[in-house]
Amino acid sequence: MYVFSIFSWTGLLNLGIVLELDGFIPKALAPFTLEYLPVFKTAYGAAYLYWDGVVNFLLGIGCIALYSYRETHREVGLYWAGSILNSYAVLLPGYFTGGKDEVELTLFIDASYVVVPLLTLINMIHNRATQAHIFSKFPPLWKRPVDLIFFLYFFVAMQIAMMRALAIHGANVSFIKQYVKLVEPYLGDPSGAPKFQMLTYDYLYVCYYIFAMYGVWSPGQHWMGDFSLVHAGAAGQAQFTYLAGALNSRTSKSLRPPSGGKGAIIFWAVNGILFVMPHLFAFFTQRDTEKFGRTQTIDFASPVRKYEHKFKETRSGRKLK
Repeated sequence: MYVFSIFSWTGLLNLGIVLELDGFIPKALAPFTLEYLPVFKTAYGAAYLYWDGVVNFLLGIGCIALYSYRETHREVGLYWAGSILNSYAVLLPGYFTGGKDEVELTLFIDASYVVVPLLTLINMIHNRATQAHIFSKFPPLWKRPVDLIFFLYFFVAMQIAMMRALAIHGANVSFIKQYVKLVEPYLGDPSGAPKFQMLTYDYLYVCYYIFAMYGVWSPGQHWMGDFSLVHAGAAGQAQFTYLAGALNSRTSKSLRPPSGGKGAIIFWAVNGILFVMPHLFAFFTQRDTEKFGRTQTIDFASPVRKYEHKFKETRSGRKLK
């Protein structure tokens, strides 16, 4: 619970910074922060600060409350870990492209904020409840309509991730160029944040999509429940910051998504699906533990112990035992 406490405190700190940047409260911390992390001045940086100061803070507080009341907190913790890890997968590369000429000590402090959630996630995965292997046979995929929908989603999401990766790498394909120009011009934002987010999709999310397709095709993979929550947290953070950054007033008008027409429909359809479907799949896995495994907490908070003092009679008197 110490991890959730520390990160909840930093979430409040980040909320104060972005409120200072937007002029809601007097500036005190923002100038110092922007000196070593200029990416916070960008549209993506502001979106990240709002998400961390509100969503990650509530997730951390929720874990602490659930743990204290001896309720299962593991589901919330897995979602929180995915959200934190995705944000730093984008922020740390942004450090080196934000105009800094040299590496400062603060970078190593920020790097620790990646290691700690990663170790927390590994600990939660390692201490998951042991579950019996499923030997029952399930119908073929095409006879399981809900599973088939999610299988197709993961396949389509993988294609979108690879297309976006080609786009940010400057692929000389007319279709991709037109897509970037008419649908997602924010991919070319000079801050580099959208680029790093798309690289995260391409190198990390695609790996998950492949394993998730296998898990949906062949039910009984009990790791699916855990990683669906991690992916939902990562996708939620990724899509919120991407959309909020694209629509932010700090973003140039030429890089904002179209406000109408087919371009706007495609933009919101693509990004809406990438935001909603991971959460629906995580909810789906929690309702079918036979296929995807249980995620409940097995390590609850210890109750308050009451010590009883016993005395032993001796020749010299009473002795505390």
